[in-house]
Amino acid sequence: MMRVGPAGRADWFLFGQGDSPVLRYNHGTVPPPPGIDPKYARGDYIHPLYGLAGEVLTDDYPKDHPHHRGVSWSWPVTRWKNEVRDIWAVVGVWSRPVAVRSKREGPVLASLCVENVWKWGDQVPLVREMVVIQAFRQTATGRFVDIEVHLEGLEEGVAIGGRPHAGYGGFGLRAAPAEQQKITLHWDPAGTQPRRSWIDYSGRFAGAGRTSGLAIFEHPSNPGYPSQLLQYPQLNYVMPAFPGQREVPLPKGQTLVLRHRLWIHPGIADAKTLGAVWASYAQPPQVTAETR
Repeated sequence: MMRVGPAGRADWFLFGQGDSPVLRYNHGTVPPPPGIDPKYARGDYIHPLYGLAGEVLTDDYPKDHPHHRGVSWSWPVTRWKNEVRDIWAVVGVWSRPVAVRSKREGPVLASLCVENVWKWGDQVPLVREMVVIQAFRQTATGRFVDIEVHLEGLEEGVAIGGRPHAGYGGFGLRAAPAEQQKITLHWDPAGTQPRRSWIDYSGRFAGAGRTSGLAIFEHPSNPGYPSQLLQYPQLNYVMPAFPGQREVPLPKGQTLVLRHRLWIHPGIADAKTLGAVWASYAQPPQVTAETR
């Protein structure tokens, strides 16, 4: 049975399979640990994300970049009219919880849908954010976690963008330190049909006696697909960077949807298997029922 419920506090939600934890979504603010400046306090991200042997795959409040947080979605350029602030680095705009819209448990998956609002200066509601997380039952080949982020501007003149001159921002992974780190970035050349894209991050994480990994897949319906794939091995950080160095408007009353899949797997995944997993997400079989 896949389950999801509060984890000690009402604004944390722990996904699990039986007695084994799968991930924790932090709906509200996570207090910084001792030694980290309180200005970096933030919520709306996944940490810890667990491997198949119970090892922790993500990092939070690392000393080198304390604004990094597990699996997250945030942007260095958070624009309102002529001013830019930075929800990525926790400067001037914050994601705050509004409500839990749905929570479901079952034999195959557990799901959570929550609403947040980005507050400019922690006061003015700027963006409505809906987050949908689905964690699937572990199988012999691993576990899937699907994440949808819906963004709707609440004021005129709102836009998001990556870091100028660097392009990073959007959906990303700050992994926990791991021995034998291996990062694989794959994207098919322009004009290839279908055009596949993924990131795989593998290593030997603390608490596991074997190598394990995590792959990130963008859904082809995402705007700008495929995004540029970025890696920062020394920081244990990887991402499909959206929208790169440009800015994307969030018009008032319109919704931008970003979909990603995480595949948590044992060992090091080969290209053939990663391609098959991409296809199962991007091009699932279509079933048509006929009546006679």
